[in-house]
Amino acid sequence: MAADPIDCAVTRSIVDDHHVELCVRAALARGARERVQRAGDRVTPAKRHHDDADPSHSPAPPIRAPPVAAAIAQAYPPDQQPTAVSGYRLSVLGTGGESKDAALVSVVVVTHNNSEMIGDCLQAIEGSLRKHDAEIIVVDNASSDRTLDLISSRSGSVRVVALQENVGFAAAVNLAIRGAGGGYLALVNSDAFPDPGCIDELVDTLERNPQVGIVGAKLRYPSGRLQPSAGTFPSLLGGLWVALFLHRVPGLSRAGIGFLADERLYRRTRRVDWVSGAVCAARADAGPLPATSFMYGEDVEWALACREAGWETWLAPAATAIHIGRASVDRSQDRRFAQRQRARFELAWFARRGPRVQLAARCVLFIHALLRLLVYGGLSVLRGRSDPRVTEYAALLRAAMSFDSLAA
Repeated sequence: MAADPIDCAVTRSIVDDHHVELCVRAALARGARERVQRAGDRVTPAKRHHDDADPSHSPAPPIRAPPVAAAIAQAYPPDQQPTAVSGYRLSVLGTGGESKDAALVSVVVVTHNNSEMIGDCLQAIEGSLRKHDAEIIVVDNASSDRTLDLISSRSGSVRVVALQENVGFAAAVNLAIRGAGGGYLALVNSDAFPDPGCIDELVDTLERNPQVGIVGAKLRYPSGRLQPSAGTFPSLLGGLWVALFLHRVPGLSRAGIGFLADERLYRRTRRVDWVSGAVCAARADAGPLPATSFMYGEDVEWALACREAGWETWLAPAATAIHIGRASVDRSQDRRFAQRQRARFELAWFARRGPRVQLAARCVLFIHALLRLLVYGGLSVLRGRSDPRVTEYAALLRAAMSFDSLAA
C-alpha cells in the first residue's frame, strides 16, 4: 500500500531543529516499513548471497548525524542508510499531489542555483513520460536563488530534499536513490530537457534487455549540434587522440576513440563503455553512484562499477534530449573549477595503474591544455575579444603540472 504523501512543508527559513525533526519523522514514519521492504528488494544477488553465507556479518554502526538526518535514516535499515545525509542539515518539502511510492521510475534531478531552467526541466521530464508511472525527486544542493520557491510553486507532485550544504552531484543523487521507490532510476541534469517519450524509451530499453544496467540518451546542444554523450573508458590513447583533435577529423571521428563524436555513431542502439549522466536511466540495483569526487567523472565510474557487477552500458539514440552543459557550475563556480575537477578525476583514474602511467596522463593533459590555449588564444587575438576558454585551459595546464591535483 502506498505511503501517504508528505503533508508538511519545511523550508530553509525554519530554524527550529526540533520542529523540523518532528515534521520529518511524521512524514516518513508512515512509509518507513514500505521503504525498508523496497530497500531490501533492491539488494543485488551477489550481496544477498554474501549476507546469507555469512551469518555473523553485520552492518557497520550508523554514522552520527544531526537530528533531521537521523530521522530520515530511521526509515532505512542500518546497511541501507543514506550516508550522504550525515553531517548535513536537511529540509524535506512536500509540493502536493499524490505519493508515487508505487512508481515504476524514479526520476532524480540535482539542482544548485538553477532557477532559470528548473521549471522547464521539470516540464520536459513530465512530457518525456507518456507510458510509465513515475515519481520526481529533486535534491537541491543549497541553492541561494529562487530554485526551491519555483519548485514549490509548481502544480503536480515533486518530492524535494533541500540540503543546507552543497555535497556534490554523486552524493546528492545517492541521497535520492535511498528514498526512491521505482524499480528504475532516471537521472536528468537540471539544465537538460528530455524530448517527449525520452525517458519512456530509456526504460523500455532496460526492460527489453535484462543484461543492461545503464542506458543513456543521445544529447544535443540548444543549437541542434550533436553533444557527445558516450565513449570509451579513459586511456592514454584516447586522451592523446582527443588532445590532438583527431576526434574532429572527418573519417577518424568514426573510430569512436575517447568518446563518440561522430553523428553516424548515434544511428543505432549500441553497447558502450559509459554514457553521460546528464540524461540516462538505470536499474535500481545499479545504484548508488561512486561518490569519489565532488563532481566530474561520476558517470564513468558508475559505468565501470556496473561492468564489474556484470551489467552492460548501452546508448539508445532513439531517446533524445537537449543539454546545455555546465549551466549550474558556470553560474556558481569560477570557470576554472570544472577543469580542475577534470584533472583530479583523470589523474586519480590513471593513478590506479601506477605512478608512471599517471605521469604519462599528466603529459597528455598538458598537451591537451597547451594546444587549446594556442588555438583559442590565437582566435581571441584575431577576433579582438577575450575567450573564456583561455582561462579554463590555463587552469587545466596548471593542474596537469601541479602535484597537488589530487588534493580535495
